[in-house]
Amino acid sequence: MPTVNLQLLKRVLLRVLFASLGLLLALLFAEAVCKLADLRDARQNRKVADRISRPSRIPDVRYELIPGASGLTPGQSEVVRVNRLGFRGPEVEAVKPPNTYRIAVLGDSIGFGRTLKEEEVFPHLLPRLLAKQAPSRNYEVINASLSGRDTWEEVAVLEHRLLDLNPDLVIIQVCLNDHIRLPSADPSGRRGVFGEEAWYQYSSLLALLDKRLPDFRKLHVRWAKALGFDMRTPNDVLKDYALDLRHIMDVEAHWVPWSREFLRASELCRKSGVQLLIAVFPLAVQIQREEQHSVPQLIELGRTHDIVVVDLIDAYRPHGPGVLMDYTHPNRRGHEIAAGYLADFITRRFLQPEKKTGLPDDGKADRS
Repeated sequence: MPTVNLQLLKRVLLRVLFASLGLLLALLFAEAVCKLADLRDARQNRKVADRISRPSRIPDVRYELIPGASGLTPGQSEVVRVNRLGFRGPEVEAVKPPNTYRIAVLGDSIGFGRTLKEEEVFPHLLPRLLAKQAPSRNYEVINASLSGRDTWEEVAVLEHRLLDLNPDLVIIQVCLNDHIRLPSADPSGRRGVFGEEAWYQYSSLLALLDKRLPDFRKLHVRWAKALGFDMRTPNDVLKDYALDLRHIMDVEAHWVPWSREFLRASELCRKSGVQLLIAVFPLAVQIQREEQHSVPQLIELGRTHDIVVVDLIDAYRPHGPGVLMDYTHPNRRGHEIAAGYLADFITRRFLQPEKKTGLPDDGKADRS
């Protein structure tokens, strides 16, 4: 049996230890340098290396934005600014200013506009357009939208947060996947609505390597999974939930419980003396097929229950699916078209009723 050279073994172990400590110190130094660069960038661009969402404190709502936060969501380049009330966009006073027509928009990723600049999304464009058409007062829009929201969550936010802000008009932005309820929030609180995790949100070094080395994240994910870490992206979670176009188009399977939420929203607004408008955004396939309505069931609900519904398929049809960046999300031009169409409709229907000419009685828009 060969004898073990203890002195040699000690020297090897010490070298491994010192090498490991040296590597750790080098990584910490590199992290500190990257963090300082990020802090400088944060001061210049209002970017912070922190999460912008958390599990919601509102009943039946999965996620909410963190008031006062500001940052980038994973995989995106546009800064999301959150005001003190916890909504994307500029600061809004809780008490409505005099001579101000306040609009609250409740929506999902369309209304939130995660991949777009704040000023490119239709809720931000509305006040300026309305001021041109009806300049007798000021206009203010609260964008209470958030990616991943469904109609149940939007109505809960309406009840528990928005009605206290005294809006004059509530717009519920609808697309054809809002009838599907998604998985609950991450109970650990570590993962936000955008899939924010500590790896890239809190390590500036990892974020830099991810940005500069195309295959780095794949390698990192492989290592982390081997060590037992949950590295799923938001898209992975949706794939696990089997959310596809077939489920999205099957409105009838969920229509009864979904329709109850619109009726509940209508009743909440009626009791508070608030006007309600449901704005429906079409899918690209519906524009291509030149379908008459995006959600025919919703048009009929508006007719029979005195709910105002406007279908954006009319606005998008002349331009084709090129106004969408994917199967349903409008691009910058799509948001401009939506804002112009909605501003025209709001002016005729709500701001100048004495001058209202109305639209053809075809169930697509003016349901009063």
